[in-house]
Amino acid sequence: MISQPRRYYYPLFAVSIISSLLLLFHRSWLSPVLVIIGLPLGAILPDFDHLIYWFFRFPQDSASVTAKELWKSQNYRQLIRHLQAFGPTHTDLIFHHFSGHVVITLLSVFIFSSSSSLLAQSITLGLNIHLLTDVIVDFKTSPAQLQRWLFAREPKQLPLPKLKYYVLALSLLNLLYLGLFLSNL
Repeated sequence: MISQPRRYYYPLFAVSIISSLLLLFHRSWLSPVLVIIGLPLGAILPDFDHLIYWFFRFPQDSASVTAKELWKSQNYRQLIRHLQAFGPTHTDLIFHHFSGHVVITLLSVFIFSSSSSLLAQSITLGLNIHLLTDVIVDFKTSPAQLQRWLFAREPKQLPLPKLKYYVLALSLLNLLYLGLFLSNL
């Protein structure tokens, strides 16, 4: 299995190479730069969920105390390792929750259909690729874990056998976003 942070690099790298090559032929030299900046920036955004979890939602938790100490000492490499170790235990996140996916989907449709900002589209695509990667990896490795964090605050959960339809729908939406992104180049 691909290590935790690197699993996002491969799809982002492929999208950035393809879109940068297309942009070199159709737009100015600045356009590929915006894509190369926007995709990783968008891919980092969902990880702010974990910082919110540590600093605001559950600040008394022992992992939260350690994370705060690492943040204060500016030991970001160790903070990333700490996130890799304790991230899977965070089930009550904002972006990763089903309702967060709904809001992000609505915003994504709006951004891809009506915005001409290449940076905004790149950030949105990076964010969606990150969330899709999280969903697919957890669906393949532990569907129960996916169900736990995706529907954390919901009284009714999507049954495990039906999760594949959610993964399929999210994958198709991301293909649509990718198509809209590439068509806007």
